[in-house]
Amino acid sequence: MRGSSIRAIRGWGWCGSLGLALLLGCGGSETPAGEPPLPAFVRITLVDAKIGPGKIDASGETGTQWDSPIPLPVETIQNLIRSLSIVDKRAAIAAGGISVLSLGMDRFTPPDPVGYAEVVNGGEFIGPPRIELTSQEDTFSPLWNGPPSWLRVSFQPELRVFGAILDNDSPFDSEKIGAFQISYDVLVAALRSGKVHQVQVADQTHNQLLFLGIQVWPVP
Repeated sequence: MRGSSIRAIRGWGWCGSLGLALLLGCGGSETPAGEPPLPAFVRITLVDAKIGPGKIDASGETGTQWDSPIPLPVETIQNLIRSLSIVDKRAAIAAGGISVLSLGMDRFTPPDPVGYAEVVNGGEFIGPPRIELTSQEDTFSPLWNGPPSWLRVSFQPELRVFGAILDNDSPFDSEKIGAFQISYDVLVAALRSGKVHQVQVADQTHNQLLFLGIQVWPVP
């Protein structure tokens, strides 16, 4: 983390056992019995992100904390992997469904996240072509500025949301936290939930970027 002053660490708390209580909701691209038909157009809003406790190497077995050479405890990585293994990547975590104990927060140094997101539909970028995640310091739970929205997007199976989040240590030194893709079936699940869905993307990022909060609403 930047600077020598001690700053309040924001974000969700990590405990020694890294216990996650997950409340799941599932969805798919087909209209279930009793569900209204899918809209022709939607508004897509990215609300927030949840970042893991540190940088995990390609083996998935070792890693270090953000902004620090201090190793992550092996137990922390193993418990994180076990906790995430019960979540289907298409599932949306219902609002308030993720609970992480606050004990031991000072064991981990949070990153300074910065990033972007963009929407592609049938190979074409949808305006605004790219929305920035404003740089924030010392947080495991950055909020998308705005929050950013694509106001009227044609809702088709080719629809995707792409993006990436970096740890912005300095203007010349940034480390990738994770690049992500949110598929059409996940967007359908978010639409049907009628609220912010926390979508698991940990399997795309070596368990560094864990969840993205997304909201999808029908528009005329």
